[in-house]
Amino acid sequence: MSRTSELLNNTLLFSISSFSSRLLTFLMVPLYTTVLSTEDYGISDLISTTISFMLPIGTLCISEAVLRFTIDNLEDKQKTISVGIGVCIISTLIVTALTPVLNLLLKVGDYSWFIPLFYFTSSVSGVFSKYARAIDKVRSSAVAGVMHTFATVALNILLLVVFKFGIWGYLSSLVLGNIVQIVYLFVSCKIAYDFKWSLLFNGCLELYSYSAPLIPNSMSWWLIDYANRYVIRFYMGLPAIGIFAAANKIPTILTVVSSIFMDAWLLSVLKEYNKEGGKDYIKKAYVTFSIVLMGFSFVLIICSQFLAMLLLKGDFYTGWIYIPILICSSYYGALSGFIGALYSAEKCTSQYFKTTVYGGIVSIVISIAFIRLIGLYSVVIGMGLGYIIIWLVRLYTTKKYINLEVNVTQELISNFMMWLCVICTIKEWYVLELVVFLTFMVLNRKSAYVFLKIIKNYKRKN
Repeated sequence: MSRTSELLNNTLLFSISSFSSRLLTFLMVPLYTTVLSTEDYGISDLISTTISFMLPIGTLCISEAVLRFTIDNLEDKQKTISVGIGVCIISTLIVTALTPVLNLLLKVGDYSWFIPLFYFTSSVSGVFSKYARAIDKVRSSAVAGVMHTFATVALNILLLVVFKFGIWGYLSSLVLGNIVQIVYLFVSCKIAYDFKWSLLFNGCLELYSYSAPLIPNSMSWWLIDYANRYVIRFYMGLPAIGIFAAANKIPTILTVVSSIFMDAWLLSVLKEYNKEGGKDYIKKAYVTFSIVLMGFSFVLIICSQFLAMLLLKGDFYTGWIYIPILICSSYYGALSGFIGALYSAEKCTSQYFKTTVYGGIVSIVISIAFIRLIGLYSVVIGMGLGYIIIWLVRLYTTKKYINLEVNVTQELISNFMMWLCVICTIKEWYVLELVVFLTFMVLNRKSAYVFLKIIKNYKRKN
């Protein structure tokens, strides 16, 4: 129970940060889809996609090494944070030099100069946030996330509604929001005292040996999550990117919920993995997590059209039919992330890539192969299949560390019912989708009871 209590405590802190921040950003979608055109939203999403591509390559995924090695040895924290900041600075200079070339490829005009600005602030805020968690400043990390969101939302309203700066205002608010987070973490974690120029390259090879294998993994995730934007850009144009990106905002509700837990879960796995009873704890946590998350996915799928009516305005609403499939993709992505934490515990980060690349390849191949035939459906189906493959491969490969002892029959039935609910929602068979959901709840009532018991015990103890 002490392990579960620590996990839930950290989950609560991350929820204050992530959920409040993502919720506010989510509630801003109606503003974006009202003020920005589908083309403008497509440009901003294309720039964000490009940053997501460059960050793991440019930073060598150094933020993950900062977290892992600082937790292992707090005495080396000056070395880890110094190396992390150094990588961010050097890589930003390289990205700045490459920006004119990127503009030739992306054709986003003067907006391309937001790329180095967004890259630098994103990379530094990522390193600072991981460092804060590693030195047990989880509360500071949570507060920084809240400040980042409120600053971004306030600037959105100011620059989009008051001054009507359009896409310039939107992109500027993203950069300035990162800066607010950086400044707060720099002060609250006293990073000025830990950062040393003399340690910029001291022991960096040890950190790189851990983080570098994560680069292919991040690129594989990128193939599933973001590379499809370039496929859409080439075959269907910027407005289609805007519609797809807006539709994908609703499934982020599930991503937010799972990521809040996953941030806390990673810390728990790293601390408890080699302790007595740690692996049994992980097995039980996986079963409960998968069922609870699937139940939440059912609710989102059923409510997807209603949420689209509230959040997607004008031409953006046409993308609602893709939302149920994207929710399923988020579900399998969350399960893959849960299992992937075991690779970090084993310090076997090369397995991230080996298990993710298959899904990435499948996703992009299906997107390209069928986009002329079924349009955006090819992209969302490709994402779903990609995540399913990663989940299954990770279940198999982690058996040599921990056998999660999945009930195959129960998994097949539950997954079949979730996809049946997707079909019912898209076809607008409302009665049948409710029947499917209620049947799922009855079949998994024992897992729901276990989850409620855990929450009850946690409340009693705290």
